[in-house]
Amino acid sequence: MTQSRDVNLKTVEWGVADAPRTALLVHGLTGRAEAFETLVERLAPASGANGGPWRFLAPDLRGRGDSNEIPEVEAGIPGHARDLLTIMDREGLEKVVLAGHSMGAMIGVYLAAYHPERFSGLVLIDGGSEITDEIDALLNPVHRRLEGTYPSREAYLEYLKGQPIFEDRWNEHLERYFAGDVSPGDDGRWYPVTDLEAVRKDRENMHGLPLPELWPLRYSHAEFATLREAGGQLPASTGSGDRQVGSPLVSSALSLILLL
Repeated sequence: MTQSRDVNLKTVEWGVADAPRTALLVHGLTGRAEAFETLVERLAPASGANGGPWRFLAPDLRGRGDSNEIPEVEAGIPGHARDLLTIMDREGLEKVVLAGHSMGAMIGVYLAAYHPERFSGLVLIDGGSEITDEIDALLNPVHRRLEGTYPSREAYLEYLKGQPIFEDRWNEHLERYFAGDVSPGDDGRWYPVTDLEAVRKDRENMHGLPLPELWPLRYSHAEFATLREAGGQLPASTGSGDRQVGSPLVSSALSLILLL
């Protein structure tokens, strides 16, 4: 895999800068680096996380957040994988634990299959397998949300609060995260910071990517564990039904940890 050299993605860091262990946190299809903020806070990376201290590094992928104006040279999982390898090289990270949510989990599977020497562990959060027609259909509300504009940030937040997945779950952490989902335009309207075209291209490339074929390349002897308690909330893409909102990583979300 040839690595990208033109990438200058925005990244967010938490924890201890010179920690001996680094976790690379990769958000989902319409997410941003800050999606992991509450999770990291609860892990207490300076001392409380297992084997700490830790450094946590989370990028905004191309077309998302503060990287939304960086064009996609190659859409889809392989392109994002190249960007992440470039970030690791830039930061001098020989090996990391990769934690990926949704599309980020798919990127993690792809990377660990082709570059196992760069990863000491893989955490898959609500993702990591192929996208079926049924799962792909759940993304339709995401496009409708990204196509919309809003009279104010408050109006956008009220729209999200009305989604079924957030019933009895909305809190200050979600408020803080989703407040960064939109920014004002010159016309006074508020627009999503995620680029709709980047999402569309990634969605097309995700659908049909044969991730199950990659699992035997690396994971036949991996140690597996599942977590039922996530310990944080991880906002992601938003739709209109119980499974159509890539919701915060609530305590019922299932994660899969692989020790490579």
